[in-house]
Amino acid sequence: MIKLYMPTITKEDLQSVFNCLVDDDLTPNHYMEKLSSVLKREMPVKNIALISSYAQSLDIIFSYLNIESDDEVIIPASVGSGILYSLLKNKIKPIIVDVEQNSLIPSAERIKKYIGKKTKAIIVSQLFGIANDLTEHRDLSIPLIEDCGGSFLSSINGKKIGSFGDYSIVPLNDPSIITTGNGAVIGSNDMKFSRLIKSFKEDWISADIFMSNLNAALGIAQLKNLYKSIENRKKITFYYDQAVADSGAFLVDRHEDQELILTRYMVATNTPFDELNRLFYRYKIAVERAFPNPVYKIMGLDVEHYQNFETLSRKAILLPFYPKLDKKGIETVVKCIKAIL
Repeated sequence: MIKLYMPTITKEDLQSVFNCLVDDDLTPNHYMEKLSSVLKREMPVKNIALISSYAQSLDIIFSYLNIESDDEVIIPASVGSGILYSLLKNKIKPIIVDVEQNSLIPSAERIKKYIGKKTKAIIVSQLFGIANDLTEHRDLSIPLIEDCGGSFLSSINGKKIGSFGDYSIVPLNDPSIITTGNGAVIGSNDMKFSRLIKSFKEDWISADIFMSNLNAALGIAQLKNLYKSIENRKKITFYYDQAVADSGAFLVDRHEDQELILTRYMVATNTPFDELNRLFYRYKIAVERAFPNPVYKIMGLDVEHYQNFETLSRKAILLPFYPKLDKKGIETVVKCIKAIL
């Protein structure tokens, strides 16, 4: 069976984790600092921090921005449930906004209509490593939190993902460019925010906020193969894109001014999901709905207010995509894209 995705963990990665265990110190220190130093060179911000979890990263930013109970945060209909649950856990009211037609995000003009006195932040996700220009969103003068969707290397108009938001978050879970098993990166050019993070590091009581040495050791090991992983991702993207061009399917939010390093491969098709799922399974290929449970449905909101995303969510699927996917697997998926989609 060709899996949907597979973590890029090698024997060398596991050896690095073993060495960390031998050091007998799992609390945040030199492994975390080393990984932080390398990632800082790759990310388009002055300051970064490695946090123990994606949810913790959101909590830190919400707290720093003094977002309190009953305050509002605007989110697109396309965001993952993790963002919604973090808002609800903190008793923050999510204001869910529909996306544009055949797009993963709402325009700044659409978001502007939802800004009110209680609006404390806007969160926009750069899903699957597909870069969108958020310059106009940043100009709304509301703190912008850019969820980088596991990719910190894609760019648009020469600007990397993570450079648009006042604060950016890169989850480091399984499908991400690198995985640390759990954890996330917060990035920002806000010096006051950076000083706050530094003060946490000096307080041992706050140690559980930061990524452990064990997770950081895994990330450091993965960086050694980062550019090989990138080339493999680009190669698979190229073959899939060509196949989609020869099929009845279409790509979403793709523009000539993008340089994409994808974390997942999403395509939209008019073929009903149950039918295409059955046909792909015949060739032992796993596929999945890209958006199985939109946040507005979780909240029990009227689907009529989210028609653009509702239409997209019915059409969007994820195909197998990971650096370890071999030539035979790629060729099989390409053949099925042309025949089924």
